[in-house]
Parts: sequence; structure tokens; C-alpha cells
Amino acid sequence: MKKYGIENFEERLANAREERAKMHAEKFAAAAKVIGDEGARALSELYELYGDEMYLLYARLWDGEIGGFYYSTSAMETEGYLPDIESTVQALRSLSSCGIFPAYYDVATPEWMREKLIRFAQSLFDPEDGYVYHPQWGYNISPNRRGRDLSWANGMLKNFGANAPCPTAYERLKNSAKSDGKEAEANTAMLPEHLRSVEAFREYLQGFTKPDEKYCISKYSYGLFNLLSSQQSQIFSAGDEFKEALFEFIEAHQREDNGLYQDVISYGTVNGLMKATLIYSGANRPFPNAVAALKSAIEVANTKEIPPHVCCFYNPIITINNLLNNIAKFGDKSVVDETRAELVRLCPSLIRGTRDKVALFKKADGGFSFYKDHTSTASQGAPAAADNFAEGDINATSISSTGVVTNLSAVLGIKVIPMFCREDGELFLDIIKNREPIKKTVPMPEKIRIRSKDRQ
Repeated sequence: MKKYGIENFEERLANAREERAKMHAEKFAAAAKVIGDEGARALSELYELYGDEMYLLYARLWDGEIGGFYYSTSAMETEGYLPDIESTVQALRSLSSCGIFPAYYDVATPEWMREKLIRFAQSLFDPEDGYVYHPQWGYNISPNRRGRDLSWANGMLKNFGANAPCPTAYERLKNSAKSDGKEAEANTAMLPEHLRSVEAFREYLQGFTKPDEKYCISKYSYGLFNLLSSQQSQIFSAGDEFKEALFEFIEAHQREDNGLYQDVISYGTVNGLMKATLIYSGANRPFPNAVAALKSAIEVANTKEIPPHVCCFYNPIITINNLLNNIAKFGDKSVVDETRAELVRLCPSLIRGTRDKVALFKKADGGFSFYKDHTSTASQGAPAAADNFAEGDINATSISSTGVVTNLSAVLGIKVIPMFCREDGELFLDIIKNREPIKKTVPMPEKIRIRSKDRQ
């Protein structure tokens, strides 16, 4: 009997598990030479959370007709939900990092899959303003959603050597920076108001210093830096004056004692720090008070406090990695060597503490959910999954698996150990190639039905 459209599925899966076990035995033995036997043992315990059911979930979420991945199973099954570009690129990146693809997705995806992915991304661009919009979400989306989707789609097309079907918002911003008068006005007419002039942008930033502002930098730096990092490429495309205004604002509000933007050291404030480090990495710029910020990130990475969502155990680790890279490039390299040696010494505790947190979010479908008991129903304000399902989603699964493992490995100075082997990858591609057209089985919920598709 066929399973997933594959004649000898169970036999092939058993063979993949056997080959995977052999590979892991060899790789963990190599890691032990760097992080010690106990560290390697702790790492193998973390890997026990990532079974083949994880990539089988990804396979179920692939829509071959549209050429993209759904956010979650409830989205796949419910009318009104469709694949989205963020879930699609997150899935591709995760499949590359976990070993399903033998190389990065831009060269590892077969031609038939690549063509579908390119067609999907190109279909989302709007010729009127050069941004990316999904048919299920319409135009009235958050700035975070709009900025991220433009970045995801533009980045994937570039990786594949393909072009957007119209001038992107990035190109329009760059053209505006090079022109003046009516030409500049024409280029920026459909762009956000705060990106039409440096004066408007400075005023926009200053608004985030007001105590009653939702994303006040001294009260909710995570929300603010999530907003700013989602627009990072747009800001940089607008010109050097915009870029310098951004960094002047950020640096005016950073604390020297902890390297954060608030007085407390917590999951939330280090989450904000993580987004800030991404902005500095994107600008290839030294991070101010990097050593103090590094100490704050390490403190939160080692806390035993139960995280409210998956970003809280992931963000401290990627922040440590980002800051170590920044210090190695712009600061005192001895700090990097000393910090990494201390992290290696403490790694059994760090890895096991991380594993305990990750395990809280594991779901029966093989994935991980954004919250402990259920997935997030919205992604950057847009409906992404049906309400309160205890299911894995691509965002949380990629964070909890390849996101955690890749950055932990980098921090500890070891090569990333693939979760899966060549046989797993071949099985995955055969499954999605044989994937039957998706049939929706759940009626469209009211919150999707009433969502406006028109520009406001």
C-alpha cells in the first residue's frame, strides 16, 4: 500500500533512519573533540527532538499547484488560507540547514520545484508600488508584514537568479534618492510617508520615544526593533541620510551598562537586542557596547525561566552569535576567544537548558508551535492559522530546530551536524513531487471572510 504516494515508503524510511544513525555517530564523535564527551552527549539529546516526522510535516504543507508552503496544517485544511512567501522561504532555508537538501536551496531544489517557487514569488508583486501582497491578506497589512514579505520574495528571486516582474519598492527608493523634483515625487508616490523624506523619517523615529507610543523604545524595544528591522532594506535603499538617521536614533537610546535599550535584562529586552544586531549586521557596522550586550544575552540564554514563545530561547543564542561575529570583525578578538572557551566549558548545561525549553513547544505532528499550547494564529498581524490548534507551524519549527542548532554550533565553534541524511532528502523530494492537489475540508472562518482586500 502506498503512503505519501510512495510505493515502498516504510522500507525507504527505515533505510534512511539506519543511514542517519551511522552519520550521527560519526558527527557527534567529531564534535566531542571540541566540546567534550558530555557536551556532545547533551547535543545528541537535543537532536532527539528532531525526528523524520518534522520533514514529513514540511512535505504535507507544500502546495505544488501554487508553488509554496502553508504556515501550518490548519491553514492548509481551511478555506481562506493560502501558502505565504515567509513560510515558503523559511521552509526552504530549514530544509537546506537540516540536511534534506544537500546544499543551499538555490542550487539544491530540482528544476520543476524551482520553477513553481519563482512563479509563486513573482505573482505576489504589485506593479503599482513594487511591494508584495498575498491574495488572502490583501493590501491592508502591517508595515512589519509588508517589509518582511518584500524582503523574502526579493531575496528568494535573487537567489534563483530571477527578477521581479516590476520595479520593486527597493528600486523605487534608490531611484528617488538619485533624482529630484517631479521624478523623485513620482518614484515615492506610493511609498510609506515616513520614507519619502529624511525629515519625515526622523519625525517617525522620534515618535517612538513617547511613553504612550505602542513601540516606545524604553518600554518595548522588541516591538520597535522588529518593526525597524522589517523595514531595514527599504531604509537603506532610501539613501545614506536615512541610514545615518536610523543609527543616530538607535545609538542615542542604547544603555552602556547592559548594551540594551531598557534597564532590565530579560527575554523581552534581549529579543529587542537581537533585532538590533541584525540591523548592524546588515549595515556591516560595529555594534556599540557590544561586550555589555553580549553579557546580557548570555545571562538570558542561561536562565531557567520558562519562555513565553519560541523566539525567547532562540533569540539569545543568535544574539550571542551575531555579537561574537561583530566583535571579531570590529573589536577585541581576545574577547571572542575567551567567551567561546567559557561557553564550551558550560555547554552541557547551556545545551540541556535549551533542550528543555525547546521540548515544551514540540507537537504531535512533528513540528513545534509558536506558543507552548498552540500555534500563533497571526503572523505579523496577518491571519496565518486557525484558532488555538496544538499544531506545529513552519515559523516555530524552523526556529526551534535549524535556527537553534545552527547558532548553537556557531557559538560553540563546531560544524553543524545535519539532522537528516541523503536518503531522507531523496524521500522528501519524491513525496512532494507526488503530492496530490490540496483539498480544503474546513469552511472559511468569519475573520478571513470579512478581511478587506482593497487599499485604504
